[in-house]
Amino acid sequence: MTATPAPETIPPWYRQAYVWLLIAFPAISVAAGLTTLFIAFNTYDGLVVDDYYKRGMEINRELDRDHAAAKRGFDATVELEPDAPLFRVLLAAGAGQAAPAVLNVSFLHRTRAGFDQITSAALLADSAAAAPFIYQGPTPKLVRGNWDILIEAGDWRLLDSATIP
Repeated sequence: MTATPAPETIPPWYRQAYVWLLIAFPAISVAAGLTTLFIAFNTYDGLVVDDYYKRGMEINRELDRDHAAAKRGFDATVELEPDAPLFRVLLAAGAGQAAPAVLNVSFLHRTRAGFDQITSAALLADSAAAAPFIYQGPTPKLVRGNWDILIEAGDWRLLDSATIP
């Protein structure tokens, strides 16, 4: 008599390791794609300007304001200590230029518009007679990084920069 070998039992497909290995790669890709999509829809990208055409057309007006400040001989230095309650602006002016009573000071984060802060600085009474005029205002809460500081009054503006450690 010949002995017949017992038939090999093949486990069902869901018990095969190779099948799950083949399914895992596309499943992980779909999960990563959905996570990326969720993050993209739920976070604000401060680098993208919604009205880029209008913003581009305003550049000439902004340059005119820069030229107006230069024509009047204005130059500013910002003294900023992150932990101090007040910041100071030293405004040098051309001969015969009057000091504005208040300066609008904008702290503009270079990469995240959501961190931008706008405040004002008032002219100190002791410095109203002659340049350099000294202004003082409350220091806003600023995160670490590089900041552009925009100083405005009337039809002119000046730009400065600062690094917050």
